[in-house]
Amino acid sequence: MRLGVGLAHNHLISEDETVSSMVRRSGAVAGVNGDFFDVGNSGIPLNIVVQDGQLLRSPTGRAALAIGKDGSARIERYKWNGSILLPAANVTYWIAGFNSGLAPDGVVVLSNVRGYGAPIPNRGVHQTVVELLPVEEPRRTLVKALTAQRALPSPGEWTRYTVKQIWQQQAYYAPFPKGVILLVGRGRAAEWFTRNITAGIPIHVKLATSPDWRSLHGAIGGGPVLVQDGRAIDDPHSPVPHERNHRNPVLAVGISRDSHTMLVVGVDGRQPLRSIGLTQPQLAAYMQRHGAYHAMAFDSGGSVTMVARLAGHSTPTVLNSPSDGQERPVANALLVFSRPGKFRQ
Repeated sequence: MRLGVGLAHNHLISEDETVSSMVRRSGAVAGVNGDFFDVGNSGIPLNIVVQDGQLLRSPTGRAALAIGKDGSARIERYKWNGSILLPAANVTYWIAGFNSGLAPDGVVVLSNVRGYGAPIPNRGVHQTVVELLPVEEPRRTLVKALTAQRALPSPGEWTRYTVKQIWQQQAYYAPFPKGVILLVGRGRAAEWFTRNITAGIPIHVKLATSPDWRSLHGAIGGGPVLVQDGRAIDDPHSPVPHERNHRNPVLAVGISRDSHTMLVVGVDGRQPLRSIGLTQPQLAAYMQRHGAYHAMAFDSGGSVTMVARLAGHSTPTVLNSPSDGQERPVANALLVFSRPGKFRQ
């Protein structure tokens, strides 16, 4: 068995997709809803997304389930450390996010997986879009070029691009040409672009997190952390602190002390004749009683969905009773894959 991350319609900004649909089209045997998302608007998940070893969205510092390339799983908080480098001038500029929302006075990097692109800015907002083409060179060439310059950051995380074109106060919608990414600067960042960036110059981009995301096969955000080192905690970085002591439909994932067992729990709620749900402390206690040494929650409320492809069935079945009365389309999902007759971590 192995774990994976499903993304609604393979885009971060979309109309979202049910867990059943993601399980069905991916060939998974089971799945549960994942991160909190911009419901009713862009649909974008609100924390880190890593899928099949590729970073798709930058983190926000809240809890995430991290799935290592070695088959391990842990609960982690990822901080964002992205930046761009103008090698000719040896100048760096901080990136506010990757495939996230646009920053009023910062730089955001966008790729096709975001699914939308850069819109026309509102009146009074200065926006500059820099279109970047990748430089196809062996990594050893990049390392040599970077280390030859004085006082530059470690080269292992940098990817080389060339500025193709600069767009002022214009939209640049997805899909982009193959390999293209966009730097979108607004406010002071847009002004810095105008002063320092011209077509044809090289730019290096670093999409970095702490801890490093490159060891991951997948990552999916959520929160709050419920159990840490065997103790129930009140997570100060909870995405929904106001819900702590309210009973809701809830979903959580736990990991045993020896890291050999994962527990996935879905609890229905808001249905007095079936279940009234759990508070966050009650969910933490439940996870502890069932052997979780570390545990975190995923999106709660009407998003809570647990799906499995039952033996003898060709399509996935919803195992719980979603409080909306039907499956709610969500931004992403934790998926379980299995190959009969084989074991794969």
